[in-house]
Amino acid sequence: MGKVKHRMNAEDRREAIIAKATPLFARRGFHGVRFKDIAKAASISEALVCRHFPDKEALFEAIQDSGCSRPDDIFEFANSLPRSTESLVTVTYLIARTIVMDEGVQPGHEENIVRLIGHSLLEDGQFAKNIVSNKINKWIDVLSKHLDAAIKSGDVSPGTANTRSLIWICHHLIISICMFNLPKKKPVEYGMNREEMLEHTLLVIFRGVGMKPAVIEKYYDSKKLKEIAKQNLSDVQSHNHDRNTK
Repeated sequence: MGKVKHRMNAEDRREAIIAKATPLFARRGFHGVRFKDIAKAASISEALVCRHFPDKEALFEAIQDSGCSRPDDIFEFANSLPRSTESLVTVTYLIARTIVMDEGVQPGHEENIVRLIGHSLLEDGQFAKNIVSNKINKWIDVLSKHLDAAIKSGDVSPGTANTRSLIWICHHLIISICMFNLPKKKPVEYGMNREEMLEHTLLVIFRGVGMKPAVIEKYYDSKKLKEIAKQNLSDVQSHNHDRNTK
């Protein structure tokens, strides 16, 4: 007997279309994707795509909403940490690793977000604006509080720029590193693998915000931080599995 095909309900079908269309828009931009491409990627007819999304604009808007509203894999953990220098190092590492190594719960998600941001900045900027307002701002708030605590403790030398501006510059550095690693044929050969690039990027960030060398040596333990990231990711995956099977 042949396999019985599972018939998706409307919500599951809508989410499946978004999931298949997202990498297309991420790689080609809004104007480089056709409805027939989306239908082929989702293994359904164009008519069925249109039943859920009347036009490409509606689908792209849904993709933007999905990218902005998707629960952060590590934010709850990061926000629960005490405001301190150690937490600043830990949270910065978790964010940088998630983006540079693309190690979120959903494989490829971080890369897709970075690509969508890049396309957005070259077009109307709306996706970038939405993702800043709905996702990135809360991370900037948490990191700014950790940096303020590190300055207050004397672990970081106060600079002329406000802490929030410094954190934004650090975030943009991480995004830029990721963008330069997107093409298969890299525009810049750094002469190091991604793990090494991640480490050097973090050291540039910590030195750049004014963290003292002895403090970096005290709190920046890449092996320990990598284990924290691995455990945190495992906990989130387990939580998501339990939630989805209820």
